[in-house]
Amino acid sequence: MAPFSKIVELADLRELTITCSSEPFPDAANCGHLKVIDDRRVPWDFEYRVKSRNRRVLSGKDWGKFITTNKVKAGHKVTIERLSQTEYKIEVSRT
Repeated sequence: MAPFSKIVELADLRELTITCSSEPFPDAANCGHLKVIDDRRVPWDFEYRVKSRNRRVLSGKDWGKFITTNKVKAGHKVTIERLSQTEYKIEVSRT
C-alpha cells in the first residue's frame, strides 16, 4: 500500500476526513480502529469510520491527544504508512 498523505484542514483537527477511491486501511475498516505508531514509537489507537463509499474518518480520544501532543496545526501534512501486515506509522510534516 502506498502511504496516505493529507494537508490538514481546520476541521481535520477534530476528526481527519480521508477521501479515497478504495479502502486505504482494510484492517481498520473491519475492526473500527486504526492503530499507529509515531516517530517516537508512541502507540495511538484512532477510531475509524467508513462515512460513505469514498470517505473515511479518524477520530476519538487518541486523535485529539495526538493532535495536541504533536502540535498539529492546519497546513501541516499527515502521512500514514503501512509498515507490516498489522503495523502503521504516522508522521506529521510542518510545511
